[in-house]
Amino acid sequence: MSMSLAAHQLTLAYGEKVVAPDMSITFDKPEIVGIIGPNGSGKSTLLKALSHLIRPVAGRVLLQGENIAGFSRRKVAKWLSILPQAATAPGDYAVYDLVACGRAPHRGVFAALSPEDCRVIEEAIALVGLEQLSYRRMGTLSGGEKQRAWLAMALAQQSSILMLDEPTTYLDVHHQLEMMQLIQRLHTELQLTVIMVLHDLNQAIRFCHRIIAVKNGRIFADGDVETVMTVEQMRQLYGVEMIITQILHEGKKQLVCLPHDVCLPH
Repeated sequence: MSMSLAAHQLTLAYGEKVVAPDMSITFDKPEIVGIIGPNGSGKSTLLKALSHLIRPVAGRVLLQGENIAGFSRRKVAKWLSILPQAATAPGDYAVYDLVACGRAPHRGVFAALSPEDCRVIEEAIALVGLEQLSYRRMGTLSGGEKQRAWLAMALAQQSSILMLDEPTTYLDVHHQLEMMQLIQRLHTELQLTVIMVLHDLNQAIRFCHRIIAVKNGRIFADGDVETVMTVEQMRQLYGVEMIITQILHEGKKQLVCLPHDVCLPH
């Protein structure tokens, strides 16, 4: 089922420090959305507010038209899942055990896994291609395998919205590409809304349908790739001169971004 998620005039802060004075954004259809912007601009904070991990100082987050503040985190977890940056699990956890944690919103605190739970867990593990590693300990996995295990846990929640905070952090180029292609495939097969924070602009260009640029705690730009990824907007966003051009690959035009010089402070 497609879900709607919206933020209206959010003010976000950590203690006395306001990191986002006014943010409004809406997600109302299954698509892959990339959130980009400089370090400290409020990208991850926005993700946490949208997923009910932090409460806004002012404004509202609406899930299916209702204020998320009135929902328990257990209820929210049935509708959206979040994979935080550099997530960690006990090294003696097996992949299956970690993925089983994704079923927590759907069962009692002390309830045993039901046959339906087991089916969903096994399907989630298969979707990320870890069937052969189901009972391997997390501490023995590579970085890419760990990321896929965490992604399987999020999928086991069976939510319609998947949030990812820098999902390719610490991965080499092979595993970065593998992870992004997997996310793209899961969006297509499951019709998920995927909202993810990205630092790699070419990943955002290639894999996202929509890009949201954040600067100084505000929405700087929001639209399709060609609308947001312009030389002037990237200069204003990052303070970097870039060449943004098209290449022809296997008969298809592909936009690429090539940063080449630091410009005046932005």
